[in-house]
Amino acid sequence: MRRYRYHIVVAFEKRHSRNAVLKPVAISSFNPIAIFVFWGIILCCPSGLAQLNDSIHHQLRLTTTGNYNRTNDTRQFLFNNSILFRLERKETSLNANGKWVYGRNTTAVTNNDFTSGLEFNLNKTFPNFYYWGFANFTSSYSLRVRQQWQSGVGIAYRIWNNKNIMLSISDGILYEYSHINKEATAPAIYETYRNSLRINCRVKLPPILSFNVMGYYQPSLSIKDDFIISCTSGIDIKLLKWLSCNASFSYNKITRTRRENMIISYGLVVEQFF
Repeated sequence: MRRYRYHIVVAFEKRHSRNAVLKPVAISSFNPIAIFVFWGIILCCPSGLAQLNDSIHHQLRLTTTGNYNRTNDTRQFLFNNSILFRLERKETSLNANGKWVYGRNTTAVTNNDFTSGLEFNLNKTFPNFYYWGFANFTSSYSLRVRQQWQSGVGIAYRIWNNKNIMLSISDGILYEYSHINKEATAPAIYETYRNSLRINCRVKLPPILSFNVMGYYQPSLSIKDDFIISCTSGIDIKLLKWLSCNASFSYNKITRTRRENMIISYGLVVEQFF
């Protein structure tokens, strides 16, 4: 019997960003709706794929978060919407995601950030080793990135892998094409290769608690003092069979643009199996 797994997350968010109000910066003409249309097409594929192999499992995760603040002098709000689709088989897995963060205050836009990625893992190798490949697009107003395209391949090793604990470390080489704003009105276009070091950890404490954290460090192989840091973590506390309480944290830094942001969110996870 095939089993499909879907996740829907509804949350409220707190946000902190250093130098939140930016001077006017030209924004990429990339349409955020394209992200969701693209992944919508992907999500139409599972029924056809499932006919090929009954061991295929699916996960769909939709996230919508927001923050609104109003005082006598100012008003600000932020919306954070994302979609994640995961397809898993015994020897392979596929992860597709899209995210859009938009925020503004009384005087200016603070966030208009888009991310869309596709990752493929191949487990048919030596025990505890697997190969990965991915492609990613980013356009971030808060980080002064007009367009950033990344693609690469690498290898990973699961240091610890059982039903309740998974700890892995991976390394690979990425190609990057970026169109950024080093200052408020100074665009720059460049290409570089990066090393990508990533750590991923998931811990489950049945029957109610689960925790996950992922971080990566991407230094340029040719440009000094050019690196990217990203870290995300989250904790789920199961309230009912289909309902959990969720809290998460994310941090991003790009030295090339001298920008960083941090987001803390909390909310509910609704889970259903069929």
